[in-house]
Amino acid sequence: MRSLPVRRGERGFIFPKPAYRLAQFASLVGLGGHYVGGLNFPTAIVASKDLRYWYTLYLNGSGYSHFVEVAAQGGKLFAAMGSELLVFTLKDVEAAFAGEPFLRPYGAHLDRVRGTLFLLKRLARP
Repeated sequence: MRSLPVRRGERGFIFPKPAYRLAQFASLVGLGGHYVGGLNFPTAIVASKDLRYWYTLYLNGSGYSHFVEVAAQGGKLFAAMGSELLVFTLKDVEAAFAGEPFLRPYGAHLDRVRGTLFLLKRLARP
């Protein structure tokens, strides 16, 4: 699965750190009822139970990487990240869910209110 860069908030996820303004999944696979994805920016391997909240398995915040690929084979997860090859088991993926989510849904409540006010202001003009 390939994706285009997405500005923060436009496609449903926000990062806990404001330095990460783009989210780009390089690959996404299923492993034992969970989902695991590789991010090009920030260079990371993340896991999710429901495709809404994503937890960090590995984070290398050095910048953008073209070479992030994730594959699942026989209950193990293999992640190639440039010159690194990472191997995770299902226990490692489940252990990641104990921490704070790295990506979470973006509600856009403030943006919706701003949009409604803009529309009302525009309609009120003669």
